[in-house]
Amino acid sequence: MDATARLNFNQQYYELMYSEWLRYRSRYRRFAVPIAIALTATGIGLAIWAACLPCAIAVVVVAAADLLETITYRHRWMKKARCSTRSDGGELRFTDSEIIVNTDNSHGTIRYEGFQSAAATPGGVFLIPQKGVSIFVPLATIEPQDVVESLVALLLTRINGLR
Repeated sequence: MDATARLNFNQQYYELMYSEWLRYRSRYRRFAVPIAIALTATGIGLAIWAACLPCAIAVVVVAAADLLETITYRHRWMKKARCSTRSDGGELRFTDSEIIVNTDNSHGTIRYEGFQSAAATPGGVFLIPQKGVSIFVPLATIEPQDVVESLVALLLTRINGLR
């Protein structure tokens, strides 16, 4: 197996990564908006029907702050990710036993044993290391395209099968 993924760390990459992470990998963040809306509605309901108006106002203020934080989180996360990336992109070459990483400022090899797990999503694959930040590989960046399914199967088998 020999396949290459050419990554470009731009706005589209981080939007896809965040949306795939939010939908398929996050435990609690995906429920943040419904919880914030429910908390805000509860505070408004308490303000209307409760005898303790200061308590209800406090709940509304806290709920509104939580809702604002929840709504702006995606933008803040992507801005932080873009600013902390020191490279414009890179190339990942997948072999049967390792991943060879090349960027404009580094070169390295990661054996599959160095990953804790792998998670496939409809838009890409998350490679979760034992320590550090996950690597997201969008399926559209993998060349040749006819090996995408077999590469994903190989990654899931080799990495998740090692546990």
